[in-house]
Amino acid sequence: MTKEEKIEINYLVKQVANNNSEAMGILYQKMYKVVFSFLFRYSYNVDYISEAVDKTFDTIIQKSNRIVYVNCYSWILTIGKNQLRNVMKRESKRKSFLTKQDSYVTEEDICEKLDIQKRLDMLSAEEKHILYLLHLKNCDYKEVSKILHMSDSTIRRREKEIIKTLGVEDERI
Repeated sequence: MTKEEKIEINYLVKQVANNNSEAMGILYQKMYKVVFSFLFRYSYNVDYISEAVDKTFDTIIQKSNRIVYVNCYSWILTIGKNQLRNVMKRESKRKSFLTKQDSYVTEEDICEKLDIQKRLDMLSAEEKHILYLLHLKNCDYKEVSKILHMSDSTIRRREKEIIKTLGVEDERI
């Protein structure tokens, strides 16, 4: 990542601290793949990594107003690493009844996840923001419509179009 891109990340985190939802969508778009790839160094379990990335963005929202905006890029990666560590600790307690084969991701799982990621990259920032609010923040249609200043029927329609574009079942998003 270039110095200019890191400066932009700092700016976006400042905007998120000021409750700018559009900035959060852009930050999510720019950093999702970066954080996911970074965490892939520490675990090959895509489910763990996905959960850690989601928790990373939740933490960014919660803590963005309490940091010094010097190097937000590193701060985000550190949050991701800590979240992955927490997920792995929690899962290791549950893992005792799993077989070794069940606890690791297959090559097919990785390819499927990367294919979905490519399709996500084709979405606009607004579409990603709708998905983020509905599926990661678990907001209902009414909440999302207030945040984005659209009717809840428009949000429902847009979500259906996005899911159709992604070519996945609703529960897999």
